[in-house]
Amino acid sequence: MSLRRSEPEQVTTENLLPLADIQRKIEAYFNSFAKDDAHRIHYERRSRQWSGSSEVKGTWRVITLRNLMPSFSSMFLVIPHTAARYYGDLRARAGTDVFNESHHPVYYYSAAYAFCKLNQFFLSQQLDRQLKPARYFLLSGVRTIVANTMTTEAIQGSEKRAEAACQTLNELLWDDQRYLAALQECNTALTTMISSPEQLREAGRNRDFTDQYLRKLMVVGD
Repeated sequence: MSLRRSEPEQVTTENLLPLADIQRKIEAYFNSFAKDDAHRIHYERRSRQWSGSSEVKGTWRVITLRNLMPSFSSMFLVIPHTAARYYGDLRARAGTDVFNESHHPVYYYSAAYAFCKLNQFFLSQQLDRQLKPARYFLLSGVRTIVANTMTTEAIQGSEKRAEAACQTLNELLWDDQRYLAALQECNTALTTMISSPEQLREAGRNRDFTDQYLRKLMVVGD
């Protein structure tokens, strides 16, 4: 009887990402909100790790690694056109622009909370679900309104500077009414440029579209 040697499992960027130190730091930072139910969200860096957990107070509070990457990229790298369409490009940036070991985890928390709460607004029908294809543009727009700039910012490594950089954004995200109002402002800006989700899929592929959209929010915010 002959035994066939099984092929070794291919090691890819995708399955190495959850093992990086920055991933553990992000998870630990999320867990630091364990006693703060209002602001607690859960990072699923490994598939289904929070499935069935009694700690999760609402499934909308869980974000996967795959969703965190485009959420962070939309808000802090200001590339919603890439985040919405080209996950492979984002994955190639892992370790440099995204999930850099020097980044403080608070930026990932802010992006994750924004994504999770946005999904909750869709689920509760406080936002029209037809806006879902535009969600990364909405996230980028909200950050632009808060920061009053279209440009990227340096991602801080020190806790003091990073917490200060994200404080105003987090205060808005934690206030449902203010966050909803900002999202509606973003939607208004988008609807002056497109008339349907299908049109967004075609138009929202490039930097020019993103710049035009964010520029409208800058004018509104002045």
